[in-house]
Amino acid sequence: TGFTSINEIVNVAQLDRFESGQRVTPELLREAGLLRDLKHRIKLLGDGAVSKRLTVVVHGASESAVSKIQQAGGTVELIKPSDSKIKPRAQSGG
Repeated sequence: TGFTSINEIVNVAQLDRFESGQRVTPELLREAGLLRDLKHRIKLLGDGAVSKRLTVVVHGASESAVSKIQQAGGTVELIKPSDSKIKPRAQSGG
């Protein structure tokens, strides 16, 4: 408790500003003014439409967002958590 995960939201409609074939990274989203901060998780949502083939690199994406990116010929790459030291605790059978 006490830790809140903050998501930066990007909608697929906002991605049409990029060139077809481009790899859209968090840094590129920040440069385009779509993100306030690179410290937060980036979630891609399916609002709107995208017509360009893009590779979008984000922490999470809705099913509709992934579907729309794929329909335009692109792909979504999910960023793995940077801290791999955190592992779920094993449940003891007690």
